[in-house]
Amino acid sequence: MINSSPWQIFVEGRAERERLATPAADRADAAAFALVGALEAGEGVDEALVALDADPIGIDPELRSTVLDAYTSVADGARLPLRTLAAVEEERLTTIAGLLELGPRMGLYVSVAPALASTVVAGRELGARTTVDPVDSTPPLRLRSDRAAYDAVDAVLYRRGRVLLFCEVVMGPLPIGELLLQRHALIASDREVVRLLVLAPALVSLLQLRLARDERLSAAWEAGNWHLLAADRVAALSRLAAPRLADLEGHLGAEPPARDAAQLDLSSMGWGVTDSEAGEGVDHEPRT
Repeated sequence: MINSSPWQIFVEGRAERERLATPAADRADAAAFALVGALEAGEGVDEALVALDADPIGIDPELRSTVLDAYTSVADGARLPLRTLAAVEEERLTTIAGLLELGPRMGLYVSVAPALASTVVAGRELGARTTVDPVDSTPPLRLRSDRAAYDAVDAVLYRRGRVLLFCEVVMGPLPIGELLLQRHALIASDREVVRLLVLAPALVSLLQLRLARDERLSAAWEAGNWHLLAADRVAALSRLAAPRLADLEGHLGAEPPARDAAQLDLSSMGWGVTDSEAGEGVDHEPRT
């Protein structure tokens, strides 16, 4: 039960309190994504739409429209999924594998979330793609972080003392509130840390809307040094003959590879833009 006044909402019941602890826009996003499964099964579409509109906090009309457009389309009066659930998961895992393969080519060590290590992508386990820093096998900052939160990060690319990239790969749904305000609030940070949200292109507009509408999210985005990398840019970087960390700059933002979309100052981390600067002091193939 929810008792409300003009200034307060009191929630009775542990289950309801726990459910409302999730940011309202995350709940709306999950409800919209649930439509994909309902549409694939050919049932439950009305129920899924009711769930989207039934949240006690309510849903802004523009957010409702944007989340529906992120996952579905309407043709001849019928709502259809943009991508199947299987396609969404395959793209996510393929992108994580791409990051794990790209990192060593840039001179970085890589680790993957333990829960994903045994997952097979293109005939090879994701864990087999990781590389270990011979000086210290523990990924940077893990000992200073909440272990469960750290180990939930999809992929970590790093060069100790130079740069640390926390990569979260999202194809749908987009739990941006949980990621920024909860999980990464429990992960330590320092000047070397850059956080990459590797996002399905169809979700970019939804991310932009949510950051624009929620001051907590926009503040956490800035404080956490988050940057947007569209998922198709991982494949584009992988096609480079000799990819460098500095090459990331031209692929960041909502409209890559426009140069002004990049906000990542790699030079401040000791990584230059020229070939000589990028290669100085870096073994481009880390030892495993």
